Amino acid sequence: MNEAAERMRRGLIAGLGAVLCFFVLFEVNFGLLLPQSSLAVFVGLGLLLCFLAFPVHPKLGSYSWLRGLDLLFGLLAVAVCAYVVVQTEPAFEHLWSGGRSLGNRAGIETGADIGLGLIGLLLVLEAARRSIGWIVPALALVFVAHTLYCYFSLRNGWALLPDWLFPH
Repeated sequence: MNEAAERMRRGLIAGLGAVLCFFVLFEVNFGLLLPQSSLAVFVGLGLLLCFLAFPVHPKLGSYSWLRGLDLLFGLLAVAVCAYVVVQTEPAFEHLWSGGRSLGNRAGIETGADIGLGLIGLLLVLEAARRSIGWIVPALALVFVAHTLYCYFSLRNGWALLPDWLFPH
């Protein structure tokens, strides 16, 4: 990656970090957004920062096309979180699916809700892998697999998992 692009990336990271800090301070003190929307903005900015700060692999950080892919992942995360804001805030009520906010559609999610939720889940897992390592995404996938197994076992009559495996 050339020097100017790297300097611009670092400046963008610093600027986004400052925006995130000011957003948190502003929301804590004034709270103009609904809680779900403010969390979506927080996550969107955080994921964008994560994808800009951490390359796919430390040894591959110098490839400009991969850094472009990082930016694409970050912008995709922002788009997913913007969907949550649009589907939650009353100011965007005319854009709500079926005339209901995202929180009031529990159990009757649209295809877009599910699709963007899956994209968001994959982006969060990838951001966790980049910043922390494989252990957190692997643990999260174990719990997702547990949830899916329990769901399908109840629907299809499969054997239930023993209580000692995942006590709750």
